[in-house]
Amino acid sequence: VEARCARGGTWKVLEGGRLVDRALPAEEVNLYHFTETVTKPWTEARRCSFTELLTGKPQAPRIFVSHPWSEPILHFEEVISRHMSGSADLDE
Repeated sequence: VEARCARGGTWKVLEGGRLVDRALPAEEVNLYHFTETVTKPWTEARRCSFTELLTGKPQAPRIFVSHPWSEPILHFEEVISRHMSGSADLDE
């Protein structure tokens, strides 16, 4: 997310019922933007899940995380990283 934003990349944003390309600051990119811009094109073209793209093989989930898709991805990533390191207060 940060690298794409730093180089001026655009994100698919819903405006007036249509998806349009817009440059966004990394702090504003959420899962809706990421899904339309990255996940859907990559997984549809390869007919696989996003996990398979990252790992090269199907995998059963080990955890389930419920969170709002409107939450900025960078915040979600920070909370998950803190949780995995054992230092997160998940009530934040």
